[in-house]
Amino acid sequence: LEILSVIKFIATESSLPAFYVVRLLPGNTDCFWNISDYEFIYSDPWKWKILYEANKSKLPQPDNPDLILPGMILTIPSINGEVRSGTWEDGVIQ
Repeated sequence: LEILSVIKFIATESSLPAFYVVRLLPGNTDCFWNISDYEFIYSDPWKWKILYEANKSKLPQPDNPDLILPGMILTIPSINGEVRSGTWEDGVIQ
């Protein structure tokens, strides 16, 4: 179901989110690597450091990129001039 909600989002939304709400996923972990790989973020897990640097000050331990918590709202910087607005939460931009 998780993959279906992401596919549904991609197929129905034309805008890209400026913010992302970290989720607690059973059997999987929301992390900078996974988040940056989503089509609606960067489609590239290697861009995780962009997310980390933009959100470092929000982390409980700023020097630890592995510690992000469910409910945190991450800023998604534009990297190619793409327009971003709204907050992605559970498959919907709000």
